[in-house]
Amino acid sequence: MARRKKSTAKRRAAQSKQRATGAITAVRARVVGSVRDYVKAVESLLDWLEREIDRATSAAREQLDRLLHEAAKQIETLEERGKEARKRLTAPYRKQAARLVARLEEGIADVAPGLAGPRAKPARKKRARRKRATKKKA
Repeated sequence: MARRKKSTAKRRAAQSKQRATGAITAVRARVVGSVRDYVKAVESLLDWLEREIDRATSAAREQLDRLLHEAAKQIETLEERGKEARKRLTAPYRKQAARLVARLEEGIADVAPGLAGPRAKPARKKRARRKRATKKKA
């Protein structure tokens, strides 16, 4: 038996269906390909962004370390200046106190000649000397 021919309408419908499915598969292939490309592009951009963030944070960390070091140096110089200024301010008062002590020693020497020598030695040193002297005798 011979095959029956399809009617023209059926043939046209089948052809349009094939064309439609072919177009759909072509679009799918393009979309899937473009989505893959898009995903790859986004991934590479994200990798680049991560590297840039790492660089930026390390640069910021280095800058912060530099700033902290400079601040510490400035604080040290200010401290040294303060010490120098304090010495300059207190020097006259120390000299005045030394002169006053010398005058007191002179005054005590005039009143009680045996009490004030060039500098009266602390009692601790006198006691230590006495102990040494008694040990040598024994």
